[in-house]
Amino acid sequence: MARSEDPIAQWMVDRVHELGRCSRVDLLADVVTEFGPRAELERPLMNSFRFLHRGTIRWIPAGAYWQSNLVASATGSTGPRQLSHSVTDEKDLTTVVSAVDASHSRRNR
Repeated sequence: MARSEDPIAQWMVDRVHELGRCSRVDLLADVVTEFGPRAELERPLMNSFRFLHRGTIRWIPAGAYWQSNLVASATGSTGPRQLSHSVTDEKDLTTVVSAVDASHSRRNR
């Protein structure tokens, strides 16, 4: 059975994922703007929020904000690491691969 807090909690989850991170004050201000006046983020609402995000959002106590664990996908990142330079042709790629192989073989001696 759906609780009355669930639509607001789902909106909060979507908002944190959209922004990447969001402080408690900012999130409360956004909830007030979207759903009407509230004095605080009540316990039933926060329980729904925790249940709905299912570990995809974490609380950062030092900064007092929630951070999405899905930031890379939200920001359009293509992967965890990018080369510091572009490989423009097959010869460049072969050179890069050879240099990496040589580096690995020196370390494994």
